[in-house]
Amino acid sequence: MDISEDELITAIGRVLSGTGPDVLVPVGDDAAVVRGGAGDLVLTTDALVEGTHFDRAMSRPRDIGYKAIAASISDIAAMAASPRYALCALTLSDDVDAGWAMELFGGMREASDEFACTLIGGNLALGPEVTVAITVTGEVARGAAVRRSGAQPEDVVVVTGTLGGAAAGRRLARRGAPWTEDELDAPPATGSRAISSGSARRAASACGWTRRRFRRTPPPPRAKPSAAAKTTSCSQRCPR
Repeated sequence: MDISEDELITAIGRVLSGTGPDVLVPVGDDAAVVRGGAGDLVLTTDALVEGTHFDRAMSRPRDIGYKAIAASISDIAAMAASPRYALCALTLSDDVDAGWAMELFGGMREASDEFACTLIGGNLALGPEVTVAITVTGEVARGAAVRRSGAQPEDVVVVTGTLGGAAAGRRLARRGAPWTEDELDAPPATGSRAISSGSARRAASACGWTRRRFRRTPPPPRAKPSAAAKTTSCSQRCPR
């Protein structure tokens, strides 16, 4: 690290969006204090680990930061809740400079602003690898949280994004070769709420579905990506 921890914390504090009418104590104290709402509180946490979820050699820090926030906000949205506040526990390795860390928080701030979530603080530590752990709190009307156990046969299941797209992009980036014609023509996967690993299987089990009852809807015609897009990294700006 090319600056001290205190200097980095001060710089990060300028990037955080930790101000607002309901933020009583922002970043800089032992803990943040916020004013509670009238609904039920929804909480979630998730972590991105270097080497498992991202590779610094292939991903921009701003994209990693955006994805970290978006992944947790996706869980809040899946419960029919609105995100309120986010905290980040960040571990940095010795070879990470302040510029990389600031770009990371820039991506977090961008995602937080986009989804009306206030990034109010967190923790900073040094370790052998970079990890980005995000905690997000949200709010939903009392008794109105949407749970997986509430799924019923004949419900319409909607999935955003292309399932497996991020993992496929990462494999292609590591391979260092352009997309093949077969890869370009392969239709995106469709299924049941597969935002996290195993969700489709659990949803099918809860509703008494079998594999044969999943219907595949042909995707709309897609334009083939440009040459630049063929080598893009896996750090897509979308929830998991």
